[in-house]
Formats: sequence, C-alpha cells, structure tokens
Amino acid sequence: EGTGGAPTKGWPAGAAAGKTGTSDDYRDAWFAGYVPQLTCVVWVGRDDNSSLPGTGATLAAPVWASFMRAAQGVGIQTEKGMSKRRARARWRTQGNEED
Repeated sequence: EGTGGAPTKGWPAGAAAGKTGTSDDYRDAWFAGYVPQLTCVVWVGRDDNSSLPGTGATLAAPVWASFMRAAQGVGIQTEKGMSKRRARARWRTQGNEED
C-alpha cells in the first residue's frame, strides 16, 4: 500500500494509484495520482523556498484525495431528484474537505 495507498481508498481495487514525493530539506512535496477518468498532480511549496512542515504523503496527498473525490462525486450524498452538480455545491458549502 505505501504512502500512496491512503488517498486512493474509496475506489475499486486497482482503479486508483499514486506516488508521493518530497525533496531534500522538505522544500517541495507532491502527489501524482490517477483514476481511469482523471489524472492529477498536486505540488506544495513556498515562494521563499523554506522548508515545509510535512511530506508529500501528509501535505499533497490529502489535497489530491479531496480534489479527486469532489471531481468524481465520491462520498456525496444526494437526495432523490437532486442533480450531482447541486449536491456537490451543497457538499462544498458545508465545509467538507473529504468524506
């Protein structure tokens, strides 16, 4: 499973995969991952090139997971007759980051 396993939970086995990365001195952190319909790379860093308080697994991967779940509609409860678009908007306004 490794550090890329946690953010890819919730998709069918083998349908999502990813790889984390952290540069020397923790100046850059990233997560690159995909599901069959979408690929996304998240990079985290600072303009002043100072060290970050974490790694690709702790900083970039949660951002990737949140974005991918929102983009794919995973974990969004819908009421009968409600469009996915409206449900996503409601989900975001409730302050949800991840399910």
